[in-house]
Amino acid sequence: MRNVVGRLEAAGFRRLDMSRKWPVIHEGAKYYVVKNDSAVFAFIAGNDITAGFKIISAHSDSPCFRVKPQPEMAGGGGCLRLNTEVYGGPILYTWFDRPLSLAGRVVLRSDDPLHPVTRIVDLQEPLLVIPHLAIHFNRSVNDGNPLSKQRDMMPVLGFLKEGMEKEGLLVKVLARALECAPGDILDFDLCLYPVEKSCLTGLDKEFISAARIDDLEMVHAGLSALLVSAKDEPQQPMTRVLAVFDNEETGSGTKQ
Repeated sequence: MRNVVGRLEAAGFRRLDMSRKWPVIHEGAKYYVVKNDSAVFAFIAGNDITAGFKIISAHSDSPCFRVKPQPEMAGGGGCLRLNTEVYGGPILYTWFDRPLSLAGRVVLRSDDPLHPVTRIVDLQEPLLVIPHLAIHFNRSVNDGNPLSKQRDMMPVLGFLKEGMEKEGLLVKVLARALECAPGDILDFDLCLYPVEKSCLTGLDKEFISAARIDDLEMVHAGLSALLVSAKDEPQQPMTRVLAVFDNEETGSGTKQ
């Protein structure tokens, strides 16, 4: 959402607050609103209110693994695992044996108890892996191997060392990244992601190899179309709208 908002503002779009009274919307005016820091709706006002709307819609979320509260778990062999839940419909096998990191939002205390601060965090480092058994221990792995999302897909963070406290360990990692006290962290909304860089493949570089193409490619296409339209045709009868929703992967049942 930061990238979307940055491009909108660079193109002259102004942010509106849904909790406050809006100004008079004149024809050709460019505005956007943000919901829950995860959905954005931008529009260019048309000059004919009876002409209706042109709408491009997409969604900002992608299939992934999300970290549960108090996620640290002691696993077999002294491994420290993170308790996660599957979000959306990922292809589970594509997550095995890949270096993973964490990114998302962290909510911090502020001077006003009713208005905590939300910070974006991206640990970037390859901190986790979801290991798969070597074929020596599962000879039928290539014949179809049912997976348990709760048992087989827990990422490993490391080994538990003697005297090591697993409780609150992730919060301490986040505190170091954000340069704050662990006690200032009220909550978090974190996702796992593969750290490999995206690239183009094929003889003519005609294929995209990247994570989260569903549905960030449509967000990019829709945003680019709106910005080009705003530049080339500042005035149109219809109101042009870009709607980027969240939680499409789980049924589009939320207010964002």
